[in-house]
Amino acid sequence: MFARWWRAAARTEPQQERDGGVAMLAALLIIMIFGALSVLMLGVVLSQVTPTQFSEKNTRTIYAAEAGVEVTLSRIRTATGAPDFTGKIYGDPRKLPCTLTGVVDTTGSGTTYTVNVQYFADDPAGQTASWRTGHAFACSASNGTGTVLPSYAYITSRGQAVSSARVAASEADRGISMIYQFETTTKNVKGGRIYSWNDTVGGTQLCLRADSATAGSSVSYRPQATCGTSALEDLELWVYDTDYSIKLASSTLTATTLCLTTEGTAIKLRSCATPNYTQQWSWHQSGNATWVGQTAAIADSGQCLGSGRTTGTPLDGDKLQIGTCANQAAWGSFSPDPAVGPGAASANTHQIVNYLEFGRCFDVTDTDVNKAFMISYPCKQDPPAAAQLYWNHKWFYNEPLVGTVAAPQLIYVYNASGVQYCLKTPTTQTNPNLLGVGIGWYPTLTSSCNISDTSQQWTRSMATGSKTTSWTFRDSSGRCIGAAGDKYKSNWTALVVSACDGSTAQKWNAPADNVEAEVGNYLEETG
Repeated sequence: MFARWWRAAARTEPQQERDGGVAMLAALLIIMIFGALSVLMLGVVLSQVTPTQFSEKNTRTIYAAEAGVEVTLSRIRTATGAPDFTGKIYGDPRKLPCTLTGVVDTTGSGTTYTVNVQYFADDPAGQTASWRTGHAFACSASNGTGTVLPSYAYITSRGQAVSSARVAASEADRGISMIYQFETTTKNVKGGRIYSWNDTVGGTQLCLRADSATAGSSVSYRPQATCGTSALEDLELWVYDTDYSIKLASSTLTATTLCLTTEGTAIKLRSCATPNYTQQWSWHQSGNATWVGQTAAIADSGQCLGSGRTTGTPLDGDKLQIGTCANQAAWGSFSPDPAVGPGAASANTHQIVNYLEFGRCFDVTDTDVNKAFMISYPCKQDPPAAAQLYWNHKWFYNEPLVGTVAAPQLIYVYNASGVQYCLKTPTTQTNPNLLGVGIGWYPTLTSSCNISDTSQQWTRSMATGSKTTSWTFRDSSGRCIGAAGDKYKSNWTALVVSACDGSTAQKWNAPADNVEAEVGNYLEETG
């Protein structure tokens, strides 16, 4: 019995040894598999560290770029000036940003943005970088675009974030660009100050100020040093309107508009009535810088607005009266702001009204056809309907239909003797050296009118779809005439030809238009 058990046990021992070996082998195999999988998973994890860090930085920089755009739009929209006398607030191009930098989240986060802004007259959408460089307005940190009013802003914003050891500093930074179209209106708000005549640089002038904004009030001369504050705008701003009346600007916003009215030799503010010859004024035809009263037959009365003096300079408190007409003299002549308005001047009266200086017109300087430059001068007026408008403000040319051009053509006047003189573009810069007029490209007149002469060929454009060329007069070289030169007699802007830039100084007889603000053309910047 024992022997049989021993033999059975002896027979089972080798089998147990074989089972243990298999188990050991399986365990080692499992360890090897899991080890390999661990190594594989470690490789996968390690391989994803760089893309993850890249993606994380990539996300932060695009959000930083977007933050830069939002900050820039806020700066543009808040680049405003003080309210005008109507309470309306307009943008101030001198406050527009050129570049911006900032931090996203908190200081020290390392996430920042850098923004560059370019300003244009025409839509930069779809244009090349070289086009944008060549057409962008000059912009400075201290003065924005100056007096140039842009229609579009091209904003480029780039985000930056701190890099990890696996992502280079130059990698994963993103940028975006977009275009902002300004809400604009080209409607000129009439209302400017009327100063006494002075043709000396830095000379003393006085402004006209109503004693009160009520009917029956007188108007007084006040020292220039006390003029020009916003607190006095309601009493100092005047409008020379299309019905030839001179109105207190602030009263045009009330139920009773007040006009300068003749009462004997006195001038009073009275409710405006049309027609009323005692409230109508012509801007003197011979260039005396005076406003002439009218008779019941609507003809010049021979008496003008003035201080009541016949020599010297008005004194503080002198009352505006009607009496002897002056000839460019402080006691009875005036230098109105352009914002006082053009009266009835327009293409219908053969006058060319500037849109920046919208109370001033293309003028043959001093009625002298041999003058070395033309000027922008207060638009001459003669009620009714410019019947006897003086020749040096009457220009003849073909006014094309809206959306078209008329070219080439002559632009000309007829002098007092009926001789035709044609406008001629300059071929060289000149220096007339007359009372501050410096070196410039000044158009002049010639009696040798010849349409074959390229210097006499002009293109008149209406609304062309381009801000740069609409409502312009361009010479054969493509340059525009603008009221952008130095001052003549310290008052009147000399006219020059220069590269067309879309500025209002180069617009003539242009109507008002309104454009709503718009944001669009978002693109991701590469490179």
